[in-house]
Amino acid sequence: MIQSLDRELIEEIARLDPDHPTAYVVGFQIGDLPVTSAGGAIVIEDWSFHERMLVEAKEKGRDLYVWTVNDLADQSDYLARGVDGIITDEVGRAVAARERMASGPVGLYLERARGLVGIGLGLE
Repeated sequence: MIQSLDRELIEEIARLDPDHPTAYVVGFQIGDLPVTSAGGAIVIEDWSFHERMLVEAKEKGRDLYVWTVNDLADQSDYLARGVDGIITDEVGRAVAARERMASGPVGLYLERARGLVGIGLGLE
């Protein structure tokens, strides 16, 4: 996947090579999903994410990723909300969280509980 913060560049790449997956990376976005004609994924900075963006992305048939999410509880939360992916420096932990959550409702419950315990431990 080719990703870029440059909207015009990613649109040009998508036009020249429509079979290659692309993603428009957005460093700052408040409100609705960013507009781009590229048709690929949208990558939203963690603190800019809003549930409305995820709904809009799904309605438009686009993937939505969130970056950079290093906290295990946040990783689990985004995965549970249904984002298509997260960008993280903690890849091993994110993959393990995704695998635990894929085991069904019990895995999701345990993953959420694990996040709460992690928060509690940080406050001591």
